[in-house]
Amino acid sequence: MKGTRAFFILLSLSGFFSCFSQSTTVEGRVVDKKTREVISDANVRFKGSFVTTRTDSLGIFRITSFQKVNAIVVSYLGYQANEVAIKNGQSNKVEVELSSGNINLKEVVIKPGKKRKKREIDTTALYIYRQVLDHKDDNRPGNINSYYYHEYTKMTYSVLNPTQKMVNSKVLRPFKYFFEKRDTDIIGKEFIPLFVQEEFRETYYRKNPHKKINILHYKKISGVKSPAFVKLIGYHFEVSDAYENVHIVFQKSFISPFSPGAKGVYNYHVLDTDKIEGRTSYRLNFVGRVREDLCEKGYAWIDSATWGIKFISFGPNEKANLDYIYELLEEQTFELFDGHWLMVKENQNLEGSLTKDKRKMGLRADRTTLRNFIATGITIPDSINKVKDDIVDANAYKRNKAYIDSMRINTLTLSEKLVYHHFDTARTTPAFRGLDVLGTFVTTANIKAGPLDFGRLYRIVSLNNVEGWRFRMGVRTNAALSDRLYLGAYAAYGTKDKAWKYSLNARTLLPAKYNRWHAIEAEFMSDMQVLGNDNPLFSYDNILTLIGGYTLSKVMKIQAFNLYYERDWLKGLSSNIIFSDKRFYSVPGVFNFTGSDNKGGTVYMPGFNVTELSADLRYCKTDNWYEYYTYRSPLQTKTPSITFKYTIGLKNQLFNGDYTYHKFSVQLVHRLQIPVIGYSKFMVQGGYILG
Repeated sequence: MKGTRAFFILLSLSGFFSCFSQSTTVEGRVVDKKTREVISDANVRFKGSFVTTRTDSLGIFRITSFQKVNAIVVSYLGYQANEVAIKNGQSNKVEVELSSGNINLKEVVIKPGKKRKKREIDTTALYIYRQVLDHKDDNRPGNINSYYYHEYTKMTYSVLNPTQKMVNSKVLRPFKYFFEKRDTDIIGKEFIPLFVQEEFRETYYRKNPHKKINILHYKKISGVKSPAFVKLIGYHFEVSDAYENVHIVFQKSFISPFSPGAKGVYNYHVLDTDKIEGRTSYRLNFVGRVREDLCEKGYAWIDSATWGIKFISFGPNEKANLDYIYELLEEQTFELFDGHWLMVKENQNLEGSLTKDKRKMGLRADRTTLRNFIATGITIPDSINKVKDDIVDANAYKRNKAYIDSMRINTLTLSEKLVYHHFDTARTTPAFRGLDVLGTFVTTANIKAGPLDFGRLYRIVSLNNVEGWRFRMGVRTNAALSDRLYLGAYAAYGTKDKAWKYSLNARTLLPAKYNRWHAIEAEFMSDMQVLGNDNPLFSYDNILTLIGGYTLSKVMKIQAFNLYYERDWLKGLSSNIIFSDKRFYSVPGVFNFTGSDNKGGTVYMPGFNVTELSADLRYCKTDNWYEYYTYRSPLQTKTPSITFKYTIGLKNQLFNGDYTYHKFSVQLVHRLQIPVIGYSKFMVQGGYILG
């Protein structure tokens, strides 16, 4: 145990000092030495390294490494490889010339023969494809007995082609300095970073018995203090598994080029071979046969000894419909550790706009994931073995600049550094506070005044046939008062029924281990309600009812006391316990209740009471939630969720309920990914009532 502890101490120290190491970047162009024509799809790699990239259609490339390197090797089928010296730890710009080489082809003899049944021709490309399929399980990271690594992720959100009219607008004019410093990519396209998000974590994995623990040390986004927003904004950018049968990108399902049956929708070609450290690799290109299909196009470098993926670059098929996204590229680099391939780097780039015109203003998102200090065959420390869920450091969302700078694996560009500086400066200005108020209004329809929000404005006045003109005003606390306590209330008055309605509620987050959800809420309300309409944002009392009025055919008055207790027990397993006491009132001419008297006749009932105690248990293996100021909503994941619920009606107990009954229900919700076609979202539920 002492040896294991010493190992991790040394690992942590090496991680700390590595943060100060410099990266080596090489940018340039590859051309034909004789004709000066650019060479696209040429292979560029650091000498003695698996870090590799390809030139684009203009022959341009950019490659970065944190290892000690002093040369790049550029090769392409039909040309002699060229080795170019570079300066380690610096930014290098080069132009690489390739000279034509000899290509020796084996003799191919074609002979006429009898007509035979149609059969598949086993080309070299299809042979490589099959070998990758056959060795999938061996090369997946999950097949490794145990491993450990540090992981740093940086996401940059930028604006493309901002118009001068927008920059000079009255709202953004005080923040004009945000748009002064611009970045340029390797093909000369300009963009302006506006938000930067960073996070750093440690990961422990063991195959048997299975255990995977992530320790989040920090997560921050410039200008934003809400952990919920930080989590939501990266929801669509997750590390992809190169061996998955389906790749999900922005809720679209792309069949993977290395899935069973993919040869029916992909064309494969071997365009190059390369040899690094004595290991031969093949460059396998793939592209969807039908340009409009939800397939991918790109290439992968495949190791000939293990048939593992060393590098893969892919994006949507040429005319695949991704709504307002017009460019999407993902690249992953893998390295060999004790006979196992593990991802060490991933780049994701996305560009899109509300129009398909790339010349107009759009948005750009870049995500880079770097892993280092990877170790396999480790022994997980007892302190981690005892943990049952991922760990979030208590200060993960509050880290200061000095700490983040010390732990950062990658470096920030000058414009990215300025983003942090600009937000620190802007936060102290009246214009920023005004923009914060405007943002609250746009996103929640509330008017923010310090620690209080007033609204929602679209519900201040409405019209219906029971209350006539309805006037309502609400007030609630916000995170400026407390990010763990919520207090809310509203009052409403109808000019026709001349009655006041109101609601009071309080909600708080309770202490919990491993950052699990733990909340309790109490609510008392007396108001009109349309049964079945549980949407808190768009209820029957909204400003749209003023257009021609709105008839409430199923409205009733309800007075209720509700008590909620929510808790996560394990990762993916949560429960919700609710105690509810309600009084339902008849609304003459709209919703009349009747019952039977002792003689079997029908009598009018002014109302009835229902007292319930219910408990539900929800399980989703890959559960993910959007948490917003003491509340949360489930996010769509790739695995189904199932919920069991039991409710008991309490008669003449506690709060004078009128009925005794038992309700059992089960609900299954899933978004089924269908390769090429898309997805199918379905919900199946059933129940049974006793009493």
